[in-house]
Amino acid sequence: MKRILFLFAALLLAACLFCGCKNGAKTEKPAPVNYTVTDMTGKTLTFKEPPSRVIAMNPADVTNLISLGSLDLLVGRGEFCTSPSVITSLPKVGTGPNTNPEEIIMLKPDLVIMDTMAQTKAHTEALEKAGIQVLTLKSNELNDIAVAIELIAKCLGKEEEGEQAVSDFWTRREDLKNRCADAPFAGKTVYYEISPLSMGLWTSGGSTFFNETGKILGLKNIFQEKTGWIQVSQEQVISRDPDIIIAFCEDINEKDKVISEICSRKGWDKISAVKNKAVFCGESEKLSQPSIALAEGAEELAAQLFEASEK
Repeated sequence: MKRILFLFAALLLAACLFCGCKNGAKTEKPAPVNYTVTDMTGKTLTFKEPPSRVIAMNPADVTNLISLGSLDLLVGRGEFCTSPSVITSLPKVGTGPNTNPEEIIMLKPDLVIMDTMAQTKAHTEALEKAGIQVLTLKSNELNDIAVAIELIAKCLGKEEEGEQAVSDFWTRREDLKNRCADAPFAGKTVYYEISPLSMGLWTSGGSTFFNETGKILGLKNIFQEKTGWIQVSQEQVISRDPDIIIAFCEDINEKDKVISEICSRKGWDKISAVKNKAVFCGESEKLSQPSIALAEGAEELAAQLFEASEK
């Protein structure tokens, strides 16, 4: 009898506790913990949860999003962001001097990724006033690429993926540097043609991510003493007589056409690179943008140099 009464009391207590939980105070989920990210201008962004609607203003940031498995977050793109082709169906917004905060705001992003070379402080402030988080990056040196990936990953709550992407980037860089250390082309002088003659000759001086890439290949930039990206004349290139010329092209299938045009320029037949058939062409999308794709572009360029050395 006592056992029955004890069981009854236990059941009654359990029922009371259940009712108390049901009718009394509910157990609520803990409030989201804010997390912060400090961008490359020193500005602090605060998030309650990872962004789900992102606009990348520059092609490099689209590539970096791909490396983090986050391309699906894009709801808009800068006007020069055209690869991969799947993103061309997304709304396009102006960049550089054509940046229009209002058209960006209309797409209701919760994160916009910008670059100091293309957008201004006024653009950032206009978007932030509308309640949009803006991650501002810079793209001068190779290390800036790694930092940019880490910051994007942190904003998206994908720090582990970011660390892995950066680790792979540096590993490939070191492997390539070691492979090229004793290459036949190591120590030779080089002229980098960023834009063709028809658009005015632009090249990479010192203090640029591509100049650093050239050093990894063991090459000496003939405009190393200059700062940043610079415009040069044909006479300057001819007088500095580079051993190697590396040009960029939008479509790698047209590299032979690009190389032929360079070799046919008046007076360029005096240049050692032209005389020795040491003119090469790399894919602009991989080499001229400060993104994780630079590692692949540099590897492909090295393959061309090695192949030519074996002939």
